[in-house]
Amino acid sequence: MDWKVAAASVGGFSHTAYGNACQDAFYWQKHDGVFIAVVSDGAGSAAEGDFGAQHGSKTICEEVLIQFSTTEQHPDRDELEFWIRTAIKTARNTLPGVINDEDMVRYHATIVGVIVTDEIGLFFHIGDGLALAVTNDQWQDAIVSKPENGSTTTKTFFYTEPHWFKHIRFTEFSPYCNVLALMSDGAMSFVADQGVSNIDTNFIIPVDRYLQKTDSEKGSAALKATFNRPETHSITSDDKTLLWARRSSEV
Repeated sequence: MDWKVAAASVGGFSHTAYGNACQDAFYWQKHDGVFIAVVSDGAGSAAEGDFGAQHGSKTICEEVLIQFSTTEQHPDRDELEFWIRTAIKTARNTLPGVINDEDMVRYHATIVGVIVTDEIGLFFHIGDGLALAVTNDQWQDAIVSKPENGSTTTKTFFYTEPHWFKHIRFTEFSPYCNVLALMSDGAMSFVADQGVSNIDTNFIIPVDRYLQKTDSEKGSAALKATFNRPETHSITSDDKTLLWARRSSEV
């Protein structure tokens, strides 16, 4: 099993207008039949949310793959969930300069992740953002991992919070899916409303069709250019990240 991947993170107008860095990040790896990816959105109120997002996405992916390298058997769902939780703990424990929970506030970031093996597909999710898994190009039947917000739609949950383990959500889907899409809440604005009552395919299907026709590098550049267009500011002023993956046999 192999995957073609295109991804981009673009700073939103609300950040770049004040000279602030994009606080979204993504990371993915594929190795020996396993594909794993994470999109992370650093909190705008966090002093180093961008680092929290970068560190969390990279560390979680790498730590889970380390677990795969220690066994010849692919894990069942329970064991895989344990590996993911352990990887998140490692990401939390290796943030620089953290002595207590108060120190983690400056690194607050969400997590939207996916892992696919020959036996299982699994989303793992803390906070807002969105993930889709599509089988046989049937977008209307996509398996969706929805955002979780707090008391209002502007509040959410982070892997750096003390009670992160109460908010991690797992969603299983077919390992035979052929398209995956992970996105931060900024990019989610192009695909669904905040309540995700339905998926608007007017954006994501043309994106999928274009990305099938080009290589990963050009596809990633095209995603970045799309999210940098001035007209996107009328949809959202937030940072935007989209990670798209399609089975290479399908492209």
